[in-house]
Amino acid sequence: MNPSLLIWDFNGTILNDGHLLVAVNNEMNRMRDLPEITYDYYREHFSHPPKPFYEKQGYNFDNEDYGEISRIFLERYEELQQEAELMPHVIEILTWAKEQGIPQIILSAHKQDMLERHLQRLGIMDFFSHVSGESSHIIGGKVERAKALAESGAFDFSHAVLVGDTDHDFHAAQAMGAACILCSAGHQTVERLKATGAVVISDLSQIPHILPTVIRKDVSTWKQKNYSI
Repeated sequence: MNPSLLIWDFNGTILNDGHLLVAVNNEMNRMRDLPEITYDYYREHFSHPPKPFYEKQGYNFDNEDYGEISRIFLERYEELQQEAELMPHVIEILTWAKEQGIPQIILSAHKQDMLERHLQRLGIMDFFSHVSGESSHIIGGKVERAKALAESGAFDFSHAVLVGDTDHDFHAAQAMGAACILCSAGHQTVERLKATGAVVISDLSQIPHILPTVIRKDVSTWKQKNYSI
């Protein structure tokens, strides 16, 4: 059985950009005489929204404006993002889903105009019937937009599956009543992903094989089962 809808996260799921995020993070840390972080540290501690992640590193938002830091971060990230490539098997799985007649949309924490620009650059915009990103440079959460999508009536969520790479993606899936597949090649460690109770895969090529397992109308029942692989 195929899903009624595939909902994709972008950063860390479709786009392999973790190393760029760490590079920008460390540029900003050096400006504040804060210790640099490693990619392993990033994957162990990154969260959505990212404000607590910065505070853990020593950022003081009583002295600095979080919105301004987000703006500066995104500007520098945008300069570097041209270097980021697709995750392995992205084109293969997007093409497979299209051939199966499965509608595909994106739900991302990336700024909308930047998101659309990079989808065009990567040559994959036409795979998606809808793209939902943030309206401003302040990186928030996806849960409220996930609820709004599910309530819009524009898509068939009866057997929807979200594909992401963070625990926040799992929470977004729950908010819209969708099942969830998390890929451990992205922004969080496999241990953090498995702690959600979601299905965890090591790369996107596993999606066609695992989809029949994860499609559940009752997400609460689905979550109680240990389907991690």
